[in-house]
Amino acid sequence: MNLTVNTPARTGQSEPVRAFSVSAAAVFAFASDLWHTADFSLTKRRLYVIIVTVCGSSLHSSLFFRSISEIKKENAGSALRPAADNKEGQHMPQLKIFGTLCGEQKQEQKQEQPSVQETDPSAFEISGTVLVKYTGSDTEAVIPDSVTEIAADAFLGCKTVRRVTVPASVTAIHSNAFRGCESLREIILPDSLTHLGSGVFCGCTALSGIRIPAGITAIPDGAFAACPSITEIRIPERVVKIGKHAFFCCSGLTSVTVPASVTELHRHAFGECSALTEAVLLGGIPYLFMAFSNCTGLKRVVLSPGVTEITCAFSGCTALTEIVIPDTVKKIGWSAFSGCSSLQHIVIPESVTEIDSGAFEDCVSLSEVELPADVRCDSSAFLNTPVAARFAEQGLTAD
Repeated sequence: MNLTVNTPARTGQSEPVRAFSVSAAAVFAFASDLWHTADFSLTKRRLYVIIVTVCGSSLHSSLFFRSISEIKKENAGSALRPAADNKEGQHMPQLKIFGTLCGEQKQEQKQEQPSVQETDPSAFEISGTVLVKYTGSDTEAVIPDSVTEIAADAFLGCKTVRRVTVPASVTAIHSNAFRGCESLREIILPDSLTHLGSGVFCGCTALSGIRIPAGITAIPDGAFAACPSITEIRIPERVVKIGKHAFFCCSGLTSVTVPASVTELHRHAFGECSALTEAVLLGGIPYLFMAFSNCTGLKRVVLSPGVTEITCAFSGCTALTEIVIPDTVKKIGWSAFSGCSSLQHIVIPESVTEIDSGAFEDCVSLSEVELPADVRCDSSAFLNTPVAARFAEQGLTAD
């Protein structure tokens, strides 16, 4: 067994930490000599601490067990008491193993907060003020303050970086800049940022710590797609557009609130977010199309006035039990709620004039529906539901 010992750099010097190894046998040899020449119990207690710390409980030598016995005899059982119960122990020095095996001097350990070190400038390919490519292999990348834009594909597929700090000088991060950075856990984005490109963080499977800056007005296509470690996200109140597949397959996301500023929510924006249980849409989004399809954990949806058409928006949301359709909705399009197998009751407001094919198809628990008197309902709108036969009797058809 080898013991690796770290040697700290001298004060005022910046030399790297050195390490050397000593064998357990050498430690025992030194300890044995010291033990037999020691005349006072405090040194032996220190020696025992060294033996236990260095050698561990897995080395069963006679010296190890003899030291325990002798310590108990010489100190009447007080040697192993906590320092708070032992006056002499209160002043026992902290034995550290640095260049020498043991030190009799009490060592003051000053803990300092780790400082953020600038990344080697050679790891960045910069053209003017644009970061074109990162070629480093460090786990942390601190982008230089001279950079104002991060080019497309700059960190594409980087497997080592875990944390990135983007300076306040940066205003734009372009398409796929961090795509496929599988080890990236945290990225610090400045408030100066106003533009994100499509697919910018797509496939960052470890990414969990991220704050979208307040200056962002659009979350582009695929921006955070396939980021399963994101559990929560706050969408800034200046955002007006959430692009297609923006949060697609973010399987760790549990809830989302879309602010009132958003007027465009594109297809599959939150599709396949299997852990999502609640979605609150505060804005007047006229057309909801496939936005939450196959969110199998989604139970509750709140829609604000302003929505006029719902098409395939909640298809495959098998856990959905609660949704209120606002009275601004005029059309429930094809497959709007198809496959919502837990939905038992739905109220269609008087504003709705058309229910398209398969709108509630395969809602196998749907036993109660309130319909407006003059609605135009396709014959397959409630296919494979408990209410289908009753509606057929009432002559609710598309003709």
